[in-house]
Amino acid sequence: MYRPLSFIAVILLAAQVSLASDPMNGLSKDTPMVVDQRAREIRLLAGLQPDAFGPGWLRQLPGHHAVTWRGGRKSREAMLVTYASDAQVHDALISLGVKPGNNLTQEVWDERDNPKSKAPETRVAGDPLVALVWWEGLKEPLPLEALLRNPTGKRIDLRFGGHKSLIPVWRSGCIICMQSCPGAKISNRNSTMRDYVDGNATFAVNDAIVPAGKRDAVVIVRPVDSKATRDVLDADSSK
Repeated sequence: MYRPLSFIAVILLAAQVSLASDPMNGLSKDTPMVVDQRAREIRLLAGLQPDAFGPGWLRQLPGHHAVTWRGGRKSREAMLVTYASDAQVHDALISLGVKPGNNLTQEVWDERDNPKSKAPETRVAGDPLVALVWWEGLKEPLPLEALLRNPTGKRIDLRFGGHKSLIPVWRSGCIICMQSCPGAKISNRNSTMRDYVDGNATFAVNDAIVPAGKRDAVVIVRPVDSKATRDVLDADSSK
């Protein structure tokens, strides 16, 4: 009989579904993104640069930018940099039918150091997503949160924030941020910019999982109701 799964169980099970034997297949610098309408997922050619995610000279927001377009202003602070732009990723998710929240205003960032403002406490809205990462040597992609040390005690809840209108304002290239950020296309609902400023949500690279040094990688983004997730649910319902 069917046994309902919790939201987090769905995400973890979906992350366990293997891709084709070569996730890099079809990706190149000339074709930096593959949009699979049938599977309802996008795959992005990326570079893994774990050292960039932590504190360092002239780094404004360590532990914040998980995935950024390499042409954006914050590419030197991101754990992963993609060859496809943040605008392209936004439009690809729209083409898959994913709905953005578009609820974070510029004040979420501008007022982050103002303890009297409630704006930095706003949590991103939008459809839930799963993010996976693969590099050569892995048998299957890993959930993004497996690559991170999470200080919050809360699961990572990625949402399609959208905020395309803010791209020319920020010019950061941000695709996935670990706190609810108006500059990101996707961000974590369970951590706010106020949490970050208060020092309670600074993520770090999980060096027990992530190898040292730079290397090519693939970032996979799926809606929670993607084909991979549905396949897992169908298999569970037959038990």
